[in-house]
Amino acid sequence: MSEQDQKNVAAAIEYITSKIGLLIQGAKCEYIYDPGRMSYTFKVSFSEKNQRVTELVFSRENMEDFSAENTSYGIRFRYYIDFKIYIGLIKAGLLSFFKISSIFIQEAKDREQDDWWKDRYVRVAFDNKITAEFIIGLNKLKEAVERTFNENVVDASSLNELKEDLDRMNGVLDYYNVHKSLDETSVSIKSLSILKAAAIYAIVEKERKRNSSQPYLTSKINEKICSIAGFLREGAFLEVRPPEWLGDYVAV
Repeated sequence: MSEQDQKNVAAAIEYITSKIGLLIQGAKCEYIYDPGRMSYTFKVSFSEKNQRVTELVFSRENMEDFSAENTSYGIRFRYYIDFKIYIGLIKAGLLSFFKISSIFIQEAKDREQDDWWKDRYVRVAFDNKITAEFIIGLNKLKEAVERTFNENVVDASSLNELKEDLDRMNGVLDYYNVHKSLDETSVSIKSLSILKAAAIYAIVEKERKRNSSQPYLTSKINEKICSIAGFLREGAFLEVRPPEWLGDYVAV
């Protein structure tokens, strides 16, 4: 390992342990390096019980690539680390009421506009479960956006971008009604942006229901939230920026 890699690993360790400490008061975080798997495992426990609660695993390659600098790469990579921490701790029941939807919105604000894919077409294929979440979120988000126009909150002519995206929502739903699928050999980034917005909004709806649920249901809802959030951190969606207006609807 080079001297620079050692510095990056040390910075990553400090960042991860500090992040966990901020998220979970009283948590104890220790790490070990497994040379066989070439990975770092962070064990999260509570010192008064000396009980291991969960483990978060990061590859050596990821740790060596860590950057604490406030560059596009640094911000982007820290969000990669952050989401692994959030999802891992939510799954373990340690962040039962954490709003991971707000983190997607914050990432869109923190990353530079030119740090996202804009003009390209990609092939996509989704399983039935994530497709169902897209459609649920899309219908709910469509209803929320339509209320903006129906209630004449502002002059509709000043909402051209929102109107265009509403048309895209209808187009995606029409496509699904015909094909019973969202698979496509050549889909635009703008359409993927709408699907990402729909998935985030599906998370928002689940977070709202979770907040008034009993512990068992809260756990089950969080499993679904983590499943959707994890999917959005893979493949093409990782580089697709959700629409700027989505933050207003997430905050409502």
